[in-house]
Amino acid sequence: MFEIEENTLDELPYSITCLQFACLAYEVAPENVNSMRHLECSMDDSYEAAESALACYCDLISPHDYSDNSECFIYGCYYSSKHMMEFYRLCRVHAKLLRVKLHEEPFFARAKRFVYSQLYNSYTFDYTLQTKVNREYASGIAARFTEDFYEFENFNMAMINVMRFYRDEAARLKNVLAMTRRTDSDVTIREEAA
Repeated sequence: MFEIEENTLDELPYSITCLQFACLAYEVAPENVNSMRHLECSMDDSYEAAESALACYCDLISPHDYSDNSECFIYGCYYSSKHMMEFYRLCRVHAKLLRVKLHEEPFFARAKRFVYSQLYNSYTFDYTLQTKVNREYASGIAARFTEDFYEFENFNMAMINVMRFYRDEAARLKNVLAMTRRTDSDVTIREEAA
């Protein structure tokens, strides 16, 4: 499926990186892997493989150039997914059922910690986590990069981990809510019977 160039030992780390991202892309969108077939698994392709894989996990990737040079950030991008939006909607429902403030809801707090562990701030990039649900893709991550930022493969891998986390946690939270509602209705039925 992939060609590996003659200087295999020199390109081996990049080949492995490309294959890792191709595998991640296949996990979520097997039909999109065909677009990665032309990769030769070299240094020049690792960035493209990382971008293609991340695109399979995000429903919205919106780039932004900063025309104002007063800030040190020259480029930004907004990442969002339907799973992320669903997760934050479910967090609001769960917080109401628990009768706690949103920032005290356990899934919400865990998500914030997980995102920070993956995207800890550095001097070459920064991010803001958006958790609103008032419009489509209002939940997302706004990242800003300086001209010194070169770790895009690592950043994209972290973003894939974040988007997978939201996908898995949304499913988990759905199950918790379903069990909570079932328990509440059983208690109501018992109370009415008594």
